[in-house]
Amino acid sequence: MEILDIKALWGPNLWAGVPVMAVRVRCAGASRPGKNVQASAHNRLLSWLPELAKHAQSSSPLASHERIADSQILRGFEQLLKAGGGEAEVIQYLTQLCQLATGVHAQYAETRKTDLADVFEFAVEIEVESLARACLEYAIGVWTAASEVQDFNFSQAFRGLVNLADDVRLGPSTRAIVQAAAQRGIPSRRLSEGNLVMLGEGKRQRRIWTAETDATSAIAENIASDKDLTKRLLHAVGIPVPQGRVVTTCEEAWRVAGEIGTPVAVKPSRSNHAQGVSLNLFSREQIAAAFDFAQKITDGSSVLVEQFIRGEAHRLLVVGGRFVAAARSQSELLLGDGKQTIRQLIDEANRDPRRGENYTDLLTPLDLDPPTLLELEKQGLTPDSIPAADQRVLLHLVGDYTTDCTDEVHPETAEQAVLAARVIGLDVAGMDLIAEDIGRRLGEQRGAFLEVNAGPSLGMHVAPLHGKPRPVGEAILAQLFPDESSGRIPVFVVTGDGERQANAQNLDRLVAATNRVVGRADRGGLYVAGRRIAAAHATDFQNAQAVLLHPEVEVAVIEADGREAAELGLGCSRADVAIVTGRNQDNIGSTDKPADHILLAIAAVHAVPPDGVALLPWNNWARAVLAPVCRGTVFYYSFSEHLGSIDSETGVFWLRGHELVLSQKDCVTTLPLTDAVAELQVDLRVDFAGAPNLFLPSLCGFWAAGLAQKAL
Repeated sequence: MEILDIKALWGPNLWAGVPVMAVRVRCAGASRPGKNVQASAHNRLLSWLPELAKHAQSSSPLASHERIADSQILRGFEQLLKAGGGEAEVIQYLTQLCQLATGVHAQYAETRKTDLADVFEFAVEIEVESLARACLEYAIGVWTAASEVQDFNFSQAFRGLVNLADDVRLGPSTRAIVQAAAQRGIPSRRLSEGNLVMLGEGKRQRRIWTAETDATSAIAENIASDKDLTKRLLHAVGIPVPQGRVVTTCEEAWRVAGEIGTPVAVKPSRSNHAQGVSLNLFSREQIAAAFDFAQKITDGSSVLVEQFIRGEAHRLLVVGGRFVAAARSQSELLLGDGKQTIRQLIDEANRDPRRGENYTDLLTPLDLDPPTLLELEKQGLTPDSIPAADQRVLLHLVGDYTTDCTDEVHPETAEQAVLAARVIGLDVAGMDLIAEDIGRRLGEQRGAFLEVNAGPSLGMHVAPLHGKPRPVGEAILAQLFPDESSGRIPVFVVTGDGERQANAQNLDRLVAATNRVVGRADRGGLYVAGRRIAAAHATDFQNAQAVLLHPEVEVAVIEADGREAAELGLGCSRADVAIVTGRNQDNIGSTDKPADHILLAIAAVHAVPPDGVALLPWNNWARAVLAPVCRGTVFYYSFSEHLGSIDSETGVFWLRGHELVLSQKDCVTTLPLTDAVAELQVDLRVDFAGAPNLFLPSLCGFWAAGLAQKAL
């Protein structure tokens, strides 16, 4: 197989209404001696299918509808192999499966023939281009191994993909919120290679960065990062916290330990992810070693010495003044076998595929760091000790948060967590606390809050190792977009080969007359409220993105070149109203091939959602090619009087003198055009007799949007 071309289309495009990677390939399968080689490759892939399925379904727990969709992909691939499908289709399916192994649920995929017998095109839905390209390379590697009777190390290959995905995809916390947004129809857009994401559009947009939102106070975040200050504020309002204080020397650390009593915990006063934390310390030597380690972790900053609280570690999540989820950690333990050293047992435990450095790994690797060595020393052990068979060896008192315990939390403790978030000033906060029994009051068991985290990880709640997932992404989204708001603004897309710019300008004037701030992107530049704010960018894609980013825009009007959309995709994820312009459309007859502007307008029509509108020219090809792919309502316009029959679900706009007429199945509606325009007080540049193509498509699109109940 030879790859001829690869391109990523980031908006609605000629293939579909979702971002895809389009691949053009030359297949050599048909030229091989006989078809036995390809049949043999299919059989080897069928024998590998259980291994493929294991990796494709090994990512974090999914919603039931995603699991069903993933199973459908696997069944489709099996059926394709049994039917002897071609190389291009096989690579398409394998690319989908490779993406599934990384957690990307690429549901859309399609393979098409071209005019050349040995050249095919296929498209696969994508999330990140570099990851999709890597998955394509792995897919070709699997096919090559099957064709040339070679072995293929699936575990090693897919681990490499998972590691890449962890580097380039959104983190699990951000992704949980973005996925919740997708379920509510709220558009999202990644603004950086990191986790900065815009939710919504224009005036209705909001921002998130991991689990932090644009409502997260910088002051509150700084307070939360200072453990001692946080404890003092919580203590002031009656929330139980351990005694202790900040120290700057080993001598002072030992003195504080004597004042509050051992055992103690030693930790950096400013850190996160439990870095530099040592627990259950008794001796002067242990405290000195822990002090040095804590300072080393944070480059010499101050150290906090506090009471050691016995019990299990818990993380409580508060969103918008409401307790929404809780998780419990597990202590890190090893079980001796009487043969291996502790070092060897740790190496064996780290071979568990659930352990890794990635954010998406359910468990972190075990390590012989200073706190672990201190814990071993307290048990009279070293890394080279050989524990007896079934001997339990404690490595860390507090390990990964693995178990959901939301339903167990005592109501008073939940109220204290909410109060803690309010005292610090955080809209989203993760509270770390110790309790022997989270179902009892903390005061009954000397339980205590240890710290408050701004922007806490959501992974432990979204995909716990034990217990049921919690809808924490939905909780954060509900805070950002209350009352079921979609965060969307109305988006008009004007495309075709006619007077696109003139129609976009007239549409701008019509919408502005409804007292909305209109953002317009056309070949002349970027405009907001009728004022030119910038020159046009290099591409229509960039123009559209810029308009939707503007925080004052209430309605967007986007001129889109169909050919460019075919190469790059549209710069908007949807078109509430897509208007296809063109000259002399009524004269297009039944030819062998539709006009280019009809084919290239498919990208804009793909962008129309089920509650949107497509305004198309009344001709054979628009009805045959564009209308069938539109998920929303279709209206047509004609430059001549239309007297033909219309089905009940659509209508045709046309001009009769200075009147705009809408013909539908059972009725004809007449709108005096000059009166209507005068009522809106719009200065339209129209020539009713000589140049209806300058205004008719946009005018019809404006009224079609109202007829389809798009509030404008």
